[in-house]
Formats: sequence, C-alpha cells, structure tokens
Amino acid sequence: MIRASALGLTLAFASLGCPPDRPAGGGAAATTPARLCNPHSVVLVRHAEKVTDDPKDRDPELAPKGRERAARLAILLGKATISRLVATEYRRTQHTLVPLSERVGKAVEVRSAAQTRDLVRELRDAPPGSTTVVATHSNVVPRIVRELGGGSLRDVGADDALADSDYSRVLVVSVGCGASASVVELSSD
Repeated sequence: MIRASALGLTLAFASLGCPPDRPAGGGAAATTPARLCNPHSVVLVRHAEKVTDDPKDRDPELAPKGRERAARLAILLGKATISRLVATEYRRTQHTLVPLSERVGKAVEVRSAAQTRDLVRELRDAPPGSTTVVATHSNVVPRIVRELGGGSLRDVGADDALADSDYSRVLVVSVGCGASASVVELSSD
C-alpha cells in the first residue's frame, strides 16, 4: 500500500474518489468485495536533463542539472512504497532513477525503448496496490498515459511529444478503478 506521506501518490487515489481502503461508488451500498476499488499506480517521468555537447551521441550522460533533478525526484517519491523501477536501455533514463533506487532499495529494471507496447501491457496488468516508476522519453510519456486510459496530456506538441524543455513533469496514473485512469501531475522543480 502507499504511505499517506507520499503526497503525490495519495493525491492520485483521492482524485479517483475511491481510495484503496474504501468501496468504489462511495456509498454504504457498495460494500461487497467485488466492488472494492484497489488501483495500482504508474509514475511516469521523462529522463532528466542530459549532456548535449555532441548531437551524434545517442546515449549521453545526465548533465549536472539532470543529476540534481534525479535527486529531487528521489526526495519527492522516496517515501512511497515502490514496487518496481523501470527505465529504457539508455543511461539518461536509468541514471534518472538511480537516486530513487538507492533510497528505496529497488534495482532499476531495463526495458527496450522499442518495446513500449509490451511495457504498457505490463503496467496495465500490475498488481492492485502496487506502484511502478517509469523513466522514459519525451515521445513516449504521452503515449503511455493514453494507453493506460489517462487521455491526452496538456501542452503536448503536434509530434505527440513533451517539449524539449519539459523535464519536470511527474505523472501519477492510477489504473484499475474503471475504464479510464486518473492522472495527477506533479513537478520535480
């Protein structure tokens, strides 16, 4: 379960109107076990700022500003009960999660950026009450939110990607209490 001190994840459950320990529908009539709402959370972040000195480098390290953002992300999410940490094969996504990994004692699992469809299936089928944190790329975050049932994000370009300067979004997607998912947006700034 998610600790109440993890503000962002608590907000995600509150936005559903059905915290995991209360029946869906909110009324006393909705007390049968089949009606209990026990979603799981997917926390999506774009990798932190990367070194951009060499435009031909497809796998750059995090810039100093990116390492600072990764540390802030660990503080923001560090008190949540994290079930899994997932990043793509690129150093910038993995290194974005390293401080959080160290804080919560979970290894970062690596998934191919080309296998987003498989990752979405895994995320959709995650156990109730679990929390998975995913670090991915600007052109993947909006797609995952949509495919989890969260709809379209605001301020997404015509290319269906986050803006080049958009590194601070932390999206908490609560999945499992109906056809659509609830999305709460936080910031790592």
